[in-house]
Amino acid sequence: MYVNYSKPKMTDWTEESVAFELATNTEWTERAIVMLYLRQTEMERTVNETLNKNTVGFQRADVLMFSRYARKIQNGEHLSEAELAFVRRPWRRAKVPQPTICKYRIQVLDMIEEAARRKAR
Repeated sequence: MYVNYSKPKMTDWTEESVAFELATNTEWTERAIVMLYLRQTEMERTVNETLNKNTVGFQRADVLMFSRYARKIQNGEHLSEAELAFVRRPWRRAKVPQPTICKYRIQVLDMIEEAARRKAR
C-alpha cells in the first residue's frame, strides 16, 4: 500500500512563480531576505555564519551579506540598487543561470505554504 506523506498544497504558488517574483519584485526580495534571516538559528544570526547544514536560512556563500541586508531592512531601510544587483547576481550552479536570491525559492515556497496551512486551521 502506498502512503503519500507529502503535505497537500494549500496555494497555487510554484517554484517558478516564486522565483519570478524574487527576481523581479523588490518587495518580495526584501521580505524573503528577512524571512530567511529569521529562519537562521539564534547563534547563526549572532555570528553571521551558517553553522548547521539544515537547508534552512542562508547558505554559507550568502550569509554575511544577506544577514547585513536583513538587518538593514528590519531597521526600516530599503536595499539600494547596488544591493539589489548583488542579491540578484547570476548564480551559475543551477542548470540555467538565475538570480542568487532564487536559489531560496523552495524555502520561500515552504513558508508561503506553511502560512496558508496556519490560516486554514
